[in-house]
Amino acid sequence: MRRKLLIGVGVLLLTMAAAALYALGARDVPATSRHAIDLDAWRALAAAMPGDPPVRIRHIEVHRQEMPKGIVAASEPFGQHYDIHAYAIQVVYADGTTGIIDAINDEASQLEGGQNPRYFPEAFDAMQTALRKARWIVCTHEHFDHINGVANSPYFDEIIDKTVLTKAQLESPIKLTGITDAMRARVKPWPHEDAAPLAPGVVLIPAPSHTPGSQLVYVRLADGAEYLFVGDIAWNLANIRRPTMHPRAVEWALEEDYAEDTAHWLRAFHDLAESHPKVHQIVAHDGEVMAALVAEGAIEMGLE
Repeated sequence: MRRKLLIGVGVLLLTMAAAALYALGARDVPATSRHAIDLDAWRALAAAMPGDPPVRIRHIEVHRQEMPKGIVAASEPFGQHYDIHAYAIQVVYADGTTGIIDAINDEASQLEGGQNPRYFPEAFDAMQTALRKARWIVCTHEHFDHINGVANSPYFDEIIDKTVLTKAQLESPIKLTGITDAMRARVKPWPHEDAAPLAPGVVLIPAPSHTPGSQLVYVRLADGAEYLFVGDIAWNLANIRRPTMHPRAVEWALEEDYAEDTAHWLRAFHDLAESHPKVHQIVAHDGEVMAALVAEGAIEMGLE
């Protein structure tokens, strides 16, 4: 009896260990991607609308927090961390008009989500001023930390009609959505299902993956500089460089029903970095990427 019990306990422990290893492991990133990055097509779309292209990109950091590296990228150590930053991005035109990519959430919603970041209220206020000024507002995906700045804006009625949301974002079933019923009642879905220009020099590209409403935002400046905002399809440039996913357990926690697509996009981004290294790929939460772009003058600090 004792021997059978010990064998049973041993089998149970081995099963639990195998399950834990599987959960902490990552979905494989394929050798080739089914998602095509057609820069020539995006460049043509960026030039398709009348008007001059934008002249610069600016940003402001609204909050940051630490996250174990092993959550961000599988097989990295849990005892070390990445800083996870939240940036609002401003696209600026020569005539002073602007657009905003990602309206970062307010402090109350961050705390409600059980997270305790270093929050910068003055940056949130500056972003709100920029939202009022902007001609258009888009988000890379529908998670609350990328669009709640509209939902909980004190200027909601002033800015909601220039907020551009896709059908997938508006109808997203995920629990962490930042899109409210009040927003759904006011916003008409973006009428395109394929890559399409939003404004001179700016193209939206559907990329369901991290969330059903994930999209890429491609920006080409007047001087030819190119930027690809990938949102949270990657959490850190390490996801693209290696390339590697975050652990399966994170997929499950975030309800990533399109995780296979995430893996394919990571391969596509990795290949793009090798074939076109001058295209700036901006990972939404990667502070090292942002610091490097600021240092080389590719992105400026503060909002206009």
